[in-house]
Formats: sequence, C-alpha cells, structure tokens
Amino acid sequence: MNKQYCKVLIISLISIVALAVGIALIIVASISLSNGVQNNNGNSKTTISIITSSTTQNFVSTTQQSLPTIPNVPYIPPASGIVFGIDSSDAVDPSTYNYLHNTLIESIISGNWTHPERVGALCYSKLGYHDNSSFGINSFDTIIKNIKQFSYFPGSSSLSVGLKLIREQFWHTLPQNDKYLQTILFTASSNSDDISDAMTDGMMLNQDGQLIIVGIGNNVDEKLLQKLTKNVLIWNYGVNDLRIIDNIRKLLYNFNPNIASTTVGTQTTTTKSQSNISISTIPTTQVQSTTTKITTTQVITTTQSPSPIPYVPCLTNIIITVDSSSDTLTNDQFKNQKLILKNNITTSWTHYERLSLVSYDTNVNTLFTFNTIKDHNDFDNKLDTIKQSSGSSLTRLLSGLLTLQTTNNQPLSIFVFISELNYADLQLSKAYATQLLEKGKLNFIILNNNVSPYDLNILNPSKIILYNFTDEGVNSLITFFNQSLSCNFIPSPSLPPTTMLPHTTTTIPSTTTQSSIYYPPKSSIIIGIDSSKNIDNDLYQNMLNAVTDKIITEQWNYPYRTGAFGYDNALNTETVQFGLSKYSDIRKLIKKFVKLDKSCSIATGMNDIGEQFYFLTPPDIVYMQTIILTTCSDMNDINDAIEEAFFLSSMGQLIIVGVGDKVNESNLRVLTDNVFIWDGVNMNSDVFHNIEKAIVNFNPNETTITTLKSEVKSTTIENPITSYYPCKSNIILALDASSDVISKDQFEKQISVLTESIIKDWNHYERVALSWYNSVPSTFFSFNSINSYEEFVSDIQLAHQSKGYSLAGVLASLADLETNNTFPMSTFVYISQVIDEDIEASREFAKKLLQKGSLNFIILTYNVTEVQLSKLLSLYPSRFWYWAFENSEVEELGQFFIGAMRCDNSRTTIQTRTPTTTVQQMTSTTTAQQRTSTTTQVTSTLPYYPCNSSIIFSIPNSNESLSTTQYNSLIKLLSSNRIIESYWNHFERLSTISFNTIPSVSVPFNTITNKDSFNIMISQLTQSANPNSLTSLLQFLSTYPTFSQPSNYFIFIGKTSLNDLEESKKYSKNISMQGSLNFIIIDNDIDPSSLNPYFYNNLFLWNSTSSNYSNDLGNFILNSILC
Repeated sequence: MNKQYCKVLIISLISIVALAVGIALIIVASISLSNGVQNNNGNSKTTISIITSSTTQNFVSTTQQSLPTIPNVPYIPPASGIVFGIDSSDAVDPSTYNYLHNTLIESIISGNWTHPERVGALCYSKLGYHDNSSFGINSFDTIIKNIKQFSYFPGSSSLSVGLKLIREQFWHTLPQNDKYLQTILFTASSNSDDISDAMTDGMMLNQDGQLIIVGIGNNVDEKLLQKLTKNVLIWNYGVNDLRIIDNIRKLLYNFNPNIASTTVGTQTTTTKSQSNISISTIPTTQVQSTTTKITTTQVITTTQSPSPIPYVPCLTNIIITVDSSSDTLTNDQFKNQKLILKNNITTSWTHYERLSLVSYDTNVNTLFTFNTIKDHNDFDNKLDTIKQSSGSSLTRLLSGLLTLQTTNNQPLSIFVFISELNYADLQLSKAYATQLLEKGKLNFIILNNNVSPYDLNILNPSKIILYNFTDEGVNSLITFFNQSLSCNFIPSPSLPPTTMLPHTTTTIPSTTTQSSIYYPPKSSIIIGIDSSKNIDNDLYQNMLNAVTDKIITEQWNYPYRTGAFGYDNALNTETVQFGLSKYSDIRKLIKKFVKLDKSCSIATGMNDIGEQFYFLTPPDIVYMQTIILTTCSDMNDINDAIEEAFFLSSMGQLIIVGVGDKVNESNLRVLTDNVFIWDGVNMNSDVFHNIEKAIVNFNPNETTITTLKSEVKSTTIENPITSYYPCKSNIILALDASSDVISKDQFEKQISVLTESIIKDWNHYERVALSWYNSVPSTFFSFNSINSYEEFVSDIQLAHQSKGYSLAGVLASLADLETNNTFPMSTFVYISQVIDEDIEASREFAKKLLQKGSLNFIILTYNVTEVQLSKLLSLYPSRFWYWAFENSEVEELGQFFIGAMRCDNSRTTIQTRTPTTTVQQMTSTTTAQQRTSTTTQVTSTLPYYPCNSSIIFSIPNSNESLSTTQYNSLIKLLSSNRIIESYWNHFERLSTISFNTIPSVSVPFNTITNKDSFNIMISQLTQSANPNSLTSLLQFLSTYPTFSQPSNYFIFIGKTSLNDLEESKKYSKNISMQGSLNFIIIDNDIDPSSLNPYFYNNLFLWNSTSSNYSNDLGNFILNSILC
C-alpha cells in the first residue's frame, strides 16, 4: 500500500476516534441533563438522546435518536396515589364550586409535582359520582383540564357517598408502583348519620394511606368530621384560600406511611435542601478538511444527595423464627411456611440488615443473625437453606434469641412460628419470654391448630394468630405482621423543596428556617425539678443532665414556649421563664440550678406552676404539658397535690418522673397515669424514650376533660381522677366466631356494631383485651397489646368464622389473664348456643372470672330455649342480654355494656389526713315522700369488713309475691351466717327495707351494732296481705338517704306483674348511679330477661330449697359489693 495513503488513512482514523470521544461526552452530558432537570410539561419520565456519527468521503454527519423513556424521576409528593373528591352538590355555593374545580385544585397541583399517572379526581353528591378523572393519565395538564370540566349537580351532599366512591373506583386501581392512597375530600356535609355511614370507608382510606377532609363553609362541624380523620381543614371561600392550599400541600408532602399522620394548622414547614448544580460547555470539535459544523451545547448537570431509604416496615429490629420441626409439620406445610415469608410477608421490606432469620427444631440455628442479610434475594436464598428435622424446643429457641446482638438501640419485633408444644418446655421457657418482652414484642403464629392459644398465654405474648395454611388466612397473616411490630418513634419528616432552580457554577447553600410543625406538639412545656436539700449531689446533677440532654432533645423547636423551675416545699424556686429564643440558653440556665433549703413537696411544686407559669403562657398557646421530676411520694403530700394535679391534667398533660429507689409508683399514680420511674443513674435508660413518646404523642383532642383559663378560678373539683371511659376497669371482649349457628352477615354485624357503636368513645385501650372463639380461642390480643381505637379496629379485622364451639375453652383462656393494674375485670362474652357438656366444663373458669369482677353474656339468638338459658345462668353471670342483630336494639346494647362494667371506685373520694366516718342518725317514715336525717361526725379507726359502703337489703313481704315457705326461707337465710358472715362489722351502715304496696324501713341505718341485733329485728318481720309493688320500692330507694357512698342495693324479687316491672324500670338508673344495684330472683318467679331494660349491675337466681344455692348467694353478694 502507498505510504502516502497509509498516512492519510491513519490521520482519518485518529480524527474519527477524536470525534467519537467528543460525541461520547455529549451523550454523558445529555444523560446528566435528563436525570437532573424535569420536563416543563410535568411529565414524569425523562428522555435520553443518543447522537451517532458516520463519516462518508471526508464528510461527518450526526443524527439524533430517542430511546424509550426511563421512569427514574423521584416522587413529589411522596410515592402514593392521590385522589381529589369534590362535592358538587347544591350544598356548595356555585361561586365556591367554580373556584374549587377551576382554580384551587390546580393551585394544589403545583409545577414540581411528578408522576401524573397516580393522580385522580371525581365529583360527587348523594346521588353518586357525575364526572371523574381516573388514574393512568400521563399529563397534569390533561388532569387539570378534566377537573375543570366537572359539572355542578343539584342535589344533597353526602361525604359517605364520596368516600365510598373513592374506595370503589380508586382504592383497587392504584398504579402498580403505588401502595398507598392519599385522599383529599371536599365536603359541605357533616351530618352525624352521614358520618356514621362513612366510618368504615374512612377507616380503610386512613389505614391504607391518608384521608384529608376539607369542610366547606361555616356550617360544617369540625369536631364531627374529626371522627373520620385527624386531618380536618375548614375552608371559607375568599377568606383563607391560600392557607388551605398551603396546608393541603403540606399534608401531602409530609405523608409517610411509617409514622403517624400529621395534622397541619396554620404554620409552614422546614426543609433543608442542598444541591450541587453546575453548567459546563462542550467545546467545538474541529475535523480537518470537512465542512461539518458541530454547535456548542450548554448542559446543565444536577447532582442531589440521595434520599435515605425509608424503613419498611417501620424502624425496628425484626427476628423471624421458622419452625423446622418434622414432628407435626408435613413437608408441604413446611414449604408453605417459607413461601409465605418470601412472597407475602417480606416482599416490600427494606433494610434487611436489621433482620435476623432463625430456625428451630430440637436445635436452634442462629447463623443468619443481624447484619448478615443484604436484601430480599439474599433473604430468599438463606431461607431456602433451612431444612426440616425432628424435635422441637421452645426453651432453647427463646434462650437462643437472647444471645442475638443488635448494632442499634431499636426494640425487637419477634415472630415465632410454632407447631407443637409440651407442658414442661412451656414452663421452662417462661423466664426467657419475660426477658425478651423487655426488649420489644414477642408474637406467635400457631400452625395448623396444633397448639392451644391459652397455653401460650402464660408467656404473656404480645399477640397470637392461628394460621391453617389456607388462602383465606394469608391476608390475615400479612395484617398480623404489620400490626404486631414494635416500632420506635420517628419524628415528622420535613417538607420537600417546592422550587428546583439550577444555579450556574455554584452550589445552593442549605437554609435553615423555623419549622411550622411544632415538635413536641403545640403546647407550653414546663419542667419541674426536685431541688430539695436532702437529694444526693450526684443524683441532683444527674437530674439536671437528664432534663438538658435526654428530655429536651435536639428535635425540639419553638423554645419560647418552654419553661423550667426547681422546687422544694417553699416558694423560693429557681426559674427559667417563657420567652427564650434558644434551647441552648435554656439548657445553660438549668445547669446552673442549685439545691434549695427545704425538703421535697410535690404539692408545692405543682402549685408553683399555676402561680409562676400558667398566667404567663404565650398568647398563641392553648395547652400545657407539665413534666415533674420528684424524689418524694409521701401520701400526705400526694393528697395535698390532688387538686393541682387535676388542674394540670385538665390543661393538657401531667407527666411525673419518679427518681431514685425510694419513690412509690402507686402513690404517684393517684395524681396521673403518666408515671415513669428512673433510677437516677442510668442515662441510657429506656425510660427517656418512653417519656419522649408521651410528650410528643400528646393529643389534646383525646383528652376528655377541658378547662378554659377563664373558668379555672370558679371550677369546683369534684372528682380528681384522670378520666377513664368507661370507668376504671379491665375489659375483655370475646366474640362468638362459630359458624354453627350464626351466618357470616351476622358475624360481621357483631364486629361492626361493637367497633362503631359500642367501643368507639372508649379510651385507655391498653386495658382492653380482645378474643374470639369457635372450637378454640383464636387470635388473642391480651392487655397492653392494643393502644388505640384504630389498633382495635385493625386487630378485630383478623377475626374469622370456623366450625365448632367451646365456651369452656374461651373462659379458660380468659380466667388466667394477668393485668398490670389493680382494676376489677369486666368480661363480655358473645354466645350463640348452649351445650350441656360445655356448661359443666365452663363452671370452674366462670367462677374465676366472677372472682375478678363481672362476667356478662350477650346471647346472640332467641333460639336458646328456656331450659338452655337456665343452664347457662347456672354459671351465675353478673348480667346477660339478648340481642338478635336488630339495629333498633343497638343503643340499648351499648347501655348494657356501660351498666355491666365492674368499676374501680377506690379513688372517688379524696382522702384526708385524719380519716373520719360519717354516721347518720335517721328518723324514717313509711312513705317514700317524707324523710328527715341528721348527721353527726364520729371518728372510727376500725377497718370495714366488707369494705366501707352502705348495704341495703330489700325483702318482698306480700303474700302475693312469696309463699309462706319462700318467705320463711328468705328470713332464715338472712339470719344465717351464709349472707352476713361472722367477720362483718360496722353494722351501722346496714339497712333493710320490707315492701308490698308501700315500702317500710325495717332496719334503719345506725340502729344495730352487731349480727345478733340484726337477727332480732329481722325475726320480727311478718308477711302482709297487701299487693306487691316493685315500683313503690324503687321510687323510694331512689331518694332514700344512705349511710355512706357507694351504696349497694340487694333486692329480692318474687312474683311480679309485667306492668309493675315495666313501670319500675325508670327508677333503676338513678339507683344504680349511687353504687351497685343487684337483683336476686327467687325460684324463677319472673323471667330474668324481663329485667333487661333495667340499669343494674348483677343478677342471681336463688333456689330457696337448695343449700348450695344459699352458699353461692353469699359469694354473689360479697362479690357484688362496690367499695
């Protein structure tokens, strides 16, 4: 080849290589541009252009080719479907509606939103929906255009219809990448019936995302709307348009399914955004002897720090233990167990480094501990290595789990699959279960009904579920995992940036602005520190450090509303007043606190708050949180502090931190239920995390007691108790889940009425336990496993029907249930059938439950015969109720629940330092209309047996009501030691009323001193020929002045006419409110169900011819006395 041609060829090749390098740079720049700059039209995908080059006869030509779109644009707002529901009824003013669908929605959907395919909208009225814009549209312009074409439709407003339509049309059609749904519903309706109809759909939309309700106009009731969601905004057209737009956007931007939803007021949010943005120039590339011109291209490259991967599920360390025993599990069941974990439970999880995979049979395999699993594929591969073997040891498993070491301080969420259990193994494992529960939650999945749930109850597990390897059980198992995690508190996230403007060759500096979301929630915060002279110097310094370094965390903002003070039993306190602008200044001042000259007095400390802080509360603050650190808990001091504690609780929240080993927690709990004990030494104690949760989770909307500032001076404090509703009682609810008698619809109605009409207004759900049963008690949620109404609703959705029935089984599982307080127990069991053998097997467990409080039956059908009812009542339930799934009876069913509660009234009276007993000297007449009494004070130190209360027996003496034999048996019974036993004392508080047409006080208060004198007066009673009148008796008792509170009424009932029963029931409520109202039916002379309309506490059927019944009646009376 000619050397000259070779030289030309080599030069040409070099030119081509140079050109190729230049083109490559252009490609890289193009990719950077497409990744960093959003499309102007709001489209959610980027386009990458590839420039290719060819050379022909010394001419270089370039062509541009578009590749398919790449879905790599981040989600703004966060990844979720977003649906707008627009009330188009005539309840909305036409001008308001025009602004809403033409302007307001468009303003919410701002220019930086991405992924339009997940945004939808519909307009609705009570008649249904009229127009909609479905998911899948790839242009925000098109979505906004669709919404602007929505029509105004005359007709009534109904938010329940709107929520139902959104659930039906959008909830099940989310785009593939979206798992959550944010709903913004505009409504002019707040009708209570409409809201009640919307409960189920509102709950579902809240659980699977976020529900935001925007009430339109001044006629909507914000408090009623808040029954559906905490995210309620009120919009008045032309008044607060911009604020509504801003607040809706904040709620959408701040959505995070791993944390509690945030209610936005009128503030703005903080964000820190830092982007490195630069502009570079690609130089012109020259090719010799060509006419090609390549123009200079300006490329904007954007780099942003990657967002941290969220924790799904929430921030917790998770241990999954696979049952690899071959003793009871078949190979297919073992494989199914693993497939469920692979394909249904863990598919969406992130951060597998905090997951530990354990298997157990005779031996325990902890090879795959924390920080050994990389991702979901790695988890699947490691799960496949687990093989079956013989044997099973729960003890070895739980002890092995205690050896697993985590690299953080997050709580544990432990899930144990279990297929077999023996008694010895169970007993040995209790100690290890207790230690694991101190680290988090311990949950069990029982496989194939081989283990009894109530056997596991002695381990006090967090939650239990039965899984029978059915398709129906998969969804329940998924929900169980989601609801059984031990999640740590995560502060609210910041609002994403609303503008993304590039800045040439510069870096955008991060800006720090004050967040409008208060952390802790918007309230004044006062911290009182025990500074009394007797505190050890090191302990006092630890208390100061705990306040400055542990209680006041770095996340706290708005320091102007925080104050602190040191206290003893005088008024010479050191104080940090409101108004400081930096928490660093507050910390410095607190660290300078010194001990004072007097001893500790928590009453004085609380009084100082009212005098020094309450009237200086910043004007924009409504609520007040008080945190008191104390080393004293003397009961006299506690009694002096009750009124102040009640005031502080009513103004917001009172938290007491007992410090050291000398404080008495039970004494402190007289003042508030928010009591935490810290040893004063361990600065890494979990107690600080629990205190933080209490402060940050403060929600004044859940406080049932409110006191306005202007009312404080004139308020009379009658009952200084942190409110429980219903009263202070541990409550067990056991649903009938047998499919033998009740249909699926009836079973679901049992659940819906309970959740929507019975328990919705309750609080303190930690003292509520939930169970359901058929042949065995299924998923059992023990005390302290349910923390809110929402959790209760979620847990009860796991209930499902099955064949079989065992009342004895469920009563056995409930009888040994342990609580962490001293409240009495109120047990409610739904019953659909009565089986003879089952009743006999239930007797022992029913007796145990009665000893703990009340046992109440809800009979779900009228098919229970009189004979069956008699057998059921032989278990001596406190009360029972017939309910045949009728809507008209729901309100009365709710009243039955309230009336059947066994309540703790131990703190209904404020104790004084010198207890006194009030003895009433009474002159009684035989008419109900006239009564006089005088009161004298005497001091008594003799304890009360039974406890301090009035006891009133009412005896029918009409021969129409009782035969002579029955009457004599009753008198003999009252004179024996079976009712009033030998150890009873303080007979001055006993009274007896005889009744026929007119009631007569046979034994007045303060007239007898011992059992003998009582027997003498009883023996003198005779029968009367006058007709019987229960109405006259109850009317009399409703105004009868008793000896002391509470008052316990025991009314014996013989033959009574239906008219008399109907007429007398109106007096029962007033009587029962005085204490406890109890009926004893003699020889089934009336139908027990005829007392159902009454407000009473307990019922007993007495057989006057049986001595066994007499013994049981004595126990019944003793257990029914309210103290």
